[in-house]
Amino acid sequence: MKIILVITFLYVVLRMWYWGETFTKGNWVGFFFFSAVNYFGYNFLMRYLEKGHPRTSYGLLEEFLWVHWFIMFTTIFSDYFWFLYLSIPIYICYRWGGMVLKYVFIVIKNVIHWILFSLLFFLNYMAHCVYINVFFSIGTSSLTV
Repeated sequence: MKIILVITFLYVVLRMWYWGETFTKGNWVGFFFFSAVNYFGYNFLMRYLEKGHPRTSYGLLEEFLWVHWFIMFTTIFSDYFWFLYLSIPIYICYRWGGMVLKYVFIVIKNVIHWILFSLLFFLNYMAHCVYINVFFSIGTSSLTV
């Protein structure tokens, strides 16, 4: 909680008050975004700690909050540090990308097998229909001649 108060105090004093002439409406939106992430992320983390969950269950949330606080601190000095939020989806892709790709390719493989099976079944059915039509048309045509 102390780190949230210190960083928010520095953000308000330095970014809003000292460099106030460069503080725009977009910065207000960013400040409210920071505040919401701090509020919900910290409360969610505290609920996990109160219930006694193991660290492995909330470790990713804690890592996200540390990255968030770093970005909040660095955006005091430059708005370009917002781009560091891209590190979060990049890290998620790095950490879980292989597992997701394995699952996706298994699903795609099963879908392809189902499509091929359906296509073969349909072609087999059509071949039987053509065979039956040809057979009966030959048989009936020979009777009428």
